[in-house]
Amino acid sequence: MPLINRLSKHMANLIAAGEVVERPASAAKELVENSIDAGAKRITVEIKNGGISLLRVTDDGCGIEPDQAETAFQRYATSKISKEEDLFGIGTMGFRGEALAAIAAVSRTTMLTSVGDGTGRAVTVEGGAVTENTEAGCPKGTTIAVRDLFYNTPARHKFLKKDSSEAAAVQNVCTRAALAHPEISFRLIRDGETVLSTPGDGDLFSAIYCIYGREFASGLLKVEYTLDECSVSGYVTRPDAARKNRSLQVFFVNTRPVKSLMLQSSVEEAFRQRMVSGRYPVCFLNISLPLEAVDVNVHPTKTEVKFSAERRVFETVYYGVKTALNGLDGISASFSVTEKDAPGEKAPEKEKNEEPVRNVPGGSFSFSSEEKPLTAEPRRFVPRPVAVVVPERDEKAAKSGNGIPPAKFFEPVFAKKEAGEKSRDAGADAALPRSGAPDGELSGEEVLLRESAAFTVLKEPEFIDEEKQVHKNDNISSEPCDIIEIRKEENFRIAGEIFGVYIVAERGDEVLFIDKHAAHERIRYNELRSGAEKPSAQVFLEPPVAVMEASDKALILENLDSASEAGFEIEDFGGASLLVRSVPEEYVGCDISDALTELLGCIGGVRSAAEKRDRIMKMIACKTAVRSGDKSDIRELEALAERVLNDPSVRTCPHGRPVMISMTKTEIEKRFSRIV
Repeated sequence: MPLINRLSKHMANLIAAGEVVERPASAAKELVENSIDAGAKRITVEIKNGGISLLRVTDDGCGIEPDQAETAFQRYATSKISKEEDLFGIGTMGFRGEALAAIAAVSRTTMLTSVGDGTGRAVTVEGGAVTENTEAGCPKGTTIAVRDLFYNTPARHKFLKKDSSEAAAVQNVCTRAALAHPEISFRLIRDGETVLSTPGDGDLFSAIYCIYGREFASGLLKVEYTLDECSVSGYVTRPDAARKNRSLQVFFVNTRPVKSLMLQSSVEEAFRQRMVSGRYPVCFLNISLPLEAVDVNVHPTKTEVKFSAERRVFETVYYGVKTALNGLDGISASFSVTEKDAPGEKAPEKEKNEEPVRNVPGGSFSFSSEEKPLTAEPRRFVPRPVAVVVPERDEKAAKSGNGIPPAKFFEPVFAKKEAGEKSRDAGADAALPRSGAPDGELSGEEVLLRESAAFTVLKEPEFIDEEKQVHKNDNISSEPCDIIEIRKEENFRIAGEIFGVYIVAERGDEVLFIDKHAAHERIRYNELRSGAEKPSAQVFLEPPVAVMEASDKALILENLDSASEAGFEIEDFGGASLLVRSVPEEYVGCDISDALTELLGCIGGVRSAAEKRDRIMKMIACKTAVRSGDKSDIRELEALAERVLNDPSVRTCPHGRPVMISMTKTEIEKRFSRIV
């Protein structure tokens, strides 16, 4: 049996540091919380290289007595609690007495502190050992500078992210602290540049305005509600300004930033029937309740809490947000809980007969969770031309089940026509532009167009407006294209389409079911991956501004090259904002924040540039593919099915879902008990 050894103080501190200090943002959080507990009115955070080479936090709080300055760096040394009962009513941000010891164990730390009597102390700690403790002159308050974080723990240092990512995480910490304590003026300096500044006037709206901008702040609704000893205050977004993720759902419990699935659920329950599925509200809410009703001592980083009356907290938030939303409808904001509706054993339920709301401030929407937002007329997909050499088509086998023959426009032409030769399709000829040349004579432009048309055959569907399809043949391109030789699939017949999703085809003794979206998505993906087509972008005359979390913004700025390949042209607009100059055409008319959220989903958590590019191509392929439920005629269904059957690469969508499944005649007859 291995010997049991007692760890040294240094090793114990390193282990503790691993629990408390994961990255510069962790250290920033602990130091900022200490400054808040010290009663500071102004807190300045300065970082260099993402806080790795330097993290300095300065406050004007009460300071530390000179004879206690060195004691503050010892583990479990704290001024926040002194007896067991204090653990059941913690009102300070920090209380464990681990932060300074943990930070100093993995860095070179210097502290200057004074209680305002004209003198102070300077204490230097390296790797957990005090190397200097001298008298120094400094103003009232405390300044702690952390340098070379993880210099003595290279295993942890190698897991740090890019400087920009670490800096964004520190900015998120400062943002949360500024929102939780609007009475404190916060300032963040990153590599010599001020990136965050709040007035400290005690107004949460002012803090939101300074951090996220005027346009964002102007769309918020005030929340103020009290139920017994529990109250909620803050702001929520209007339903029409909801987002595709929860990154801007910010909760505080007695001004402590926390993560809570229960609080998220309460807000989203209040918004239910007012937003479409897959959207999430923005909120900045502080829940106040007696100290003994909440346990903050459940996680080393103090980001999780437990409530003694979880149900009551849920209902307070639910009714508070509901009251704010009712104000949009002209309902009295003095909403109160009656005896019938009073919180108790039964949870808030979905209002079954609530009337829809129309033309409210900020846009129109409906309470109904089942009602989908109205869009323009359904888009249709039509073939895009590509030169493909195939055998002559069997017209009899290709006829559809309802007797409608395939359109001549979809018919591949095996050989070029000579200039002046009569077209096999008079309709196609008629659609081509005519010059003023005499009958039987063709201009050079007409010859080129007819030669191009002769090689044209369906490659894959694309969204276009029906009005633009009227003169499709007028716009046939004469640009050269690759010749792809593929096997021609014989003897299949389109039986129709079911559920607006699946193409049903008959081939020999089997029935084929083809997912038209998955098939078209794979075709688009193959084209983008091969470089045969580049994503097209739409440039804005008036570039919109998107507001994002600091970490999300940093991630996008780190990947501008990958974003540009997809058609996104993005610039830093300061603060929490990004200026979007162009987006892929598929995102025109979409909410810019939603478009960037989808972009984040492609580049987040991926290091390889090739994988990021691949994910972006999959996203664009999915956006441009024909949608389930889009209207398709028999010719379009036949063209897409033909491509699937001819191209062995179109067997799964880019995400791995099957494009086609089949059932044999024998399997069907067994289901009908025709055979045993």
